[in-house]
Amino acid sequence: MNRRLILPLVSFAVLVTTGFASDNHDKTEGLRLGIDVGPSLPSTALVDVYDALGESNVVNAYELATSLGYHIGARGRAGLDDAVSLSFGVAYHRFPSFTLNLTDSTGRRLSFATATNIVPINVGLALRAPISLFEPYIQGDVLIVHHSTTISEGDKSILLNLVDPGVEVEPSYTRFGAQLSAGIGMNIAGMQPFVEFRYAWTNLVGRPDGEEQKAYASISVGLFF
Repeated sequence: MNRRLILPLVSFAVLVTTGFASDNHDKTEGLRLGIDVGPSLPSTALVDVYDALGESNVVNAYELATSLGYHIGARGRAGLDDAVSLSFGVAYHRFPSFTLNLTDSTGRRLSFATATNIVPINVGLALRAPISLFEPYIQGDVLIVHHSTTISEGDKSILLNLVDPGVEVEPSYTRFGAQLSAGIGMNIAGMQPFVEFRYAWTNLVGRPDGEEQKAYASISVGLFF
């Protein structure tokens, strides 16, 4: 190659590379913090919601999902490059309407409503596809999940003598799990409202023999700042 062309070509390559790196840097997501709320559904209840949607009644399906469980969470993302971000967060999921039947010393049958409480802490990666105003994404996370079951309601006079609402009815425990998410955000004036679907397996690791695998799905509406 003509040596007189080498310097201009090298200079051009350096300028292009620098410009490309600068452009990528500008697109890298900064630190975002957000909140989210929505219904949570045990995996066994997904069929009921699907059937309600199949009857073309979205309102009934959403009310059914909300009656099965709910959650509130806090989350964050920090860009690693223009399309990949580190994700992290914590949430509180509550699943009511489980019935516990007991028999006291006199033979009376007592019925209590219990609630399962799940607190997942997640760390993972989000793959984003910024498309101007909209930003679809998929995400995978590793979970540390704390489980507990408490009394939520029952015969008040009996509860006062036996157990108080909020008392744990079985030992709490912690397991490791995983979750997959898909959502879409909308970039508006530096903020990003989003809608997201998540499916989580809460006891993939650390489950003793005889413990059933547990999973839930959630639909979140939230806002990144």
